[in-house]
Amino acid sequence: MKHSIKHSYFFSATAFLTLLTACATHTDDNVITTTPSPCVIAPDTANRAQLNMAFRVPAHYISRRSRLVITPQLLVGDTMTAECRPVALYSPIYNKKMERQRVLRGYYDPYEGHIIKVADVSQPMQFDYNESVQLPDGVDAARMVAVVSIDGCGECTGIDTIPLATITTPATLIDTRKQLQLAWIEPEFKIRPKKMEGKGVANLQFAINSHDINLGLGRNRSELEQMEAKLAPVLNDTLATLTSLRI
Repeated sequence: MKHSIKHSYFFSATAFLTLLTACATHTDDNVITTTPSPCVIAPDTANRAQLNMAFRVPAHYISRRSRLVITPQLLVGDTMTAECRPVALYSPIYNKKMERQRVLRGYYDPYEGHIIKVADVSQPMQFDYNESVQLPDGVDAARMVAVVSIDGCGECTGIDTIPLATITTPATLIDTRKQLQLAWIEPEFKIRPKKMEGKGVANLQFAINSHDINLGLGRNRSELEQMEAKLAPVLNDTLATLTSLRI
């Protein structure tokens, strides 16, 4: 009886260590990266965003007996609003196991059509990802992340989350800063007064004890005509206003 109990404890400890080994986390030097990074996407007039990037998976990220599933998601705030097309990376041994399931049991793989068969898990690999994402109505800013899961032990899900892109409308890309607001001042149009001065001299002859101008006396007529000719530019200007007259 004692022997049976000791054997049971040993088996449980072994299973526990195996579970920890299968679910080991990745270090900062052994993480999935994307290009371009950071990535900013502007949606089109239909409020759709086009995600075009490349994923790079480092060597030995997955074991030879497991698969890697990368599922991009659309987040508005902290809420997941859409899940995009997933990509499943199958290691050689895992792919053979799924092939046997399909042949012997008629198993249908839910990732069919989205599977990338990895020839050598000891080498880094890169693949392109292109997907169109529809933003919800009234949303002008969101972000894309990729949830990474490895089900090698059957229990691990969502072991990592990779930021992919920021989706924002062109209006929100403008850096809003305080500016000095100046009211438009319409210039006041004023007509400057036109100042003109005319001067004419006429040497006239008068009869004794008379102040009447006699045009027939001497050169009075010609003198007045000459004076009038000199004053004509001022007298004939329609915009001019006579302000004073001195004789």
